[in-house]
Amino acid sequence: VQVTDALGGEAVRDAPSTLRPLAPTRVRSADGYTTITEYRGSDSLNFASIAAGTTAELSIAVAGAAVGDACVAVPSNAPEAGLGWNAYVEHADNVTIRMWNVTAGPINPAANTWTAYVRHMS
Repeated sequence: VQVTDALGGEAVRDAPSTLRPLAPTRVRSADGYTTITEYRGSDSLNFASIAAGTTAELSIAVAGAAVGDACVAVPSNAPEAGLGWNAYVEHADNVTIRMWNVTAGPINPAANTWTAYVRHMS
């Protein structure tokens, strides 16, 4: 499968693996009870080379994720030095991982398996 990063460069992504949602949890809050449902998805991502001082984005399918949900993405192996990342729910059922390069030169990250964890409160 070919996908395009935020800067128009091509990156390769394997077919996503399917992980079932975690069981909902009810927690007591000042105004009653809140239900927390957690979702997760995992995928092998291979970011294209990231130029100095720029960013690149790739996405993971996470069924149940909604815009505004809290999320975090965790790589299976440490990314190269000089790279940072964050994650957010870009649109329903989709978590985007944004990776940035803080060095003075380009970095071509190795392929990595990423797991996105999403927490929805209702």
